[in-house]
Amino acid sequence: MKKLKYLTVFLCTAGLYGCTPTLDTSSFEAAETSISDIRRSLKEDKQLKFDKIVRFYSLGERYMLCPTCLAREFNTATKEKIQGQALQRISRFDGMSYEEIEKYYDEDYPKFVVKQEQELAKQRKRREEFMNHFDF
Repeated sequence: MKKLKYLTVFLCTAGLYGCTPTLDTSSFEAAETSISDIRRSLKEDKQLKFDKIVRFYSLGERYMLCPTCLAREFNTATKEKIQGQALQRISRFDGMSYEEIEKYYDEDYPKFVVKQEQELAKQRKRREEFMNHFDF
């Protein structure tokens, strides 16, 4: 009986027993379902982080840095195109669990924050240069 218990624990930690849901990007519907399954398997604090992770990777860096670009894209693109682009962006995580995806996010997000701060600094500088052309 003890051996069975240890085997079950081992299989769960190895992800072979089905205890840990993984991301399925074979289709948009499969991705939505697997994202919901992963989210349901997490505690509330991890659910919030997972929501941020999904948003971060499904939107893409370009749209996170340029909200105007995102709004323009949403106004002109079809639903299928937007879904296809989101699916393409998250497909690199196909077959991964929350813990595996979280590791990538923990590496990628700080780099993104630096880029975001650099972009904001460029925008402030351009705004100042523009305002300096006028006498206010």
